[in-house]
Amino acid sequence: MSEQRLSGQTNVCVETDNIEEAKNVLFAKRTCTVNNQTFLEFPNRHSLLMCDGVATDRVSSRHRMELMEDTDDTVHVFFINTTPYLLDVKWHRSDGLIVKYGSMNAKSYIGIRTFAGHKWSFRTKLGEFMLPSTSSPDDGADEQYFVAPDPQVRNRFYVYIFNRVYSLLYCSIRQVFKTHGNACRNLNLPEYLMKEINAFASKVEAYQAT
Repeated sequence: MSEQRLSGQTNVCVETDNIEEAKNVLFAKRTCTVNNQTFLEFPNRHSLLMCDGVATDRVSSRHRMELMEDTDDTVHVFFINTTPYLLDVKWHRSDGLIVKYGSMNAKSYIGIRTFAGHKWSFRTKLGEFMLPSTSSPDDGADEQYFVAPDPQVRNRFYVYIFNRVYSLLYCSIRQVFKTHGNACRNLNLPEYLMKEINAFASKVEAYQAT
């Protein structure tokens, strides 16, 4: 068994070839099968897919939505990644904890079942925030999507994730880091450039360490 980050009230994901063990450890209510795939349903109303005997939280939202009944605060969101990057999908809990929900491939989408008042953000492997098309200005953090129910659309949302427009200097620094990795700190470049490169490298290291 191993631990992985998982949305919901627990951050434990169990890898096992025994579905009964997974059910017992993760306190799943029940199992069901959709399109020949076995799912576990949890008290916190999230689900895991048993794929080749391994419990994983990477499951299409269409299947997630089919498993559980809606409540008054339920919203269904499709996050559509229009960027060329693999993105980390982060759930911002009300207690301030940020939980990695999963990853979203470039030019793909995922669907999630979440609840009114929840925030989500989307970051590249370098820690860069991408921009949701329906960002909320409630706290000035335009990189977060604030999920709010809307009876007019039956609480279903389509949120497009866009790449940010960066300066030429930033793009150059990012390319230097991608080319040289941490060795970029030892390059023989003007002092002002090295200051920017070191700051960028430090931010990437801090994000990847989380």
